[in-house]
Amino acid sequence: MSTTYDFAPLAAAIEGQVDEHPDAEALVVPHTSDDVARTIAFAQRRALRVATEAAAREMLAGTILVSTERLRRVTVDVEARRVLIGAGDTWEEVTAALRPAGLGVRRFGSAASTVTAIEVVTGDARVRRADERVDPELFWAVRNGGSGFGIVTAFELEAFPLEALDATSVAWHPRFDATSAALFRSVKQSVDPTNLIVSSNWLG
Repeated sequence: MSTTYDFAPLAAAIEGQVDEHPDAEALVVPHTSDDVARTIAFAQRRALRVATEAAAREMLAGTILVSTERLRRVTVDVEARRVLIGAGDTWEEVTAALRPAGLGVRRFGSAASTVTAIEVVTGDARVRRADERVDPELFWAVRNGGSGFGIVTAFELEAFPLEALDATSVAWHPRFDATSAALFRSVKQSVDPTNLIVSSNWLG
């Protein structure tokens, strides 16, 4: 039996299995951060654990999995050059929302350094917004990749004028690695390195 709860609201009792993770108690698909908080509170009352589906491990007995795929809410603040991105939003949706304002975000490389705030539901079932001034310890812990602090439901990122974002793709071949390296050095010197996005491929 497979049990999936598309939050409306969470059932009074959770029993069953998830096809992809047969040891899990259930899969919950929340639509808002408050749904996530209610899921965590529900699990606490029944001595169950909560984990995101993306972070699922083999030992899932007694665990409710949370899918963040429907936590979507791209919000652009043009003047502040900030964009709020739900945990379930795709880069295509983010790009489409920013393009009319002539803005973009870094997707690779130093993208983590452009995170200005994080919305996370912690183990006490509280929805918290953390940044450098409000709850900075939580902010830095989560932004630097720390796990176990809660379920991240949204990110706020710094946005940049599109003309300030540079990208390059470097293809490496074993016979021409010296030439490729020289080309890459030339490219790096011609753009702002803080905005450089690099994609490299090995052709050997």
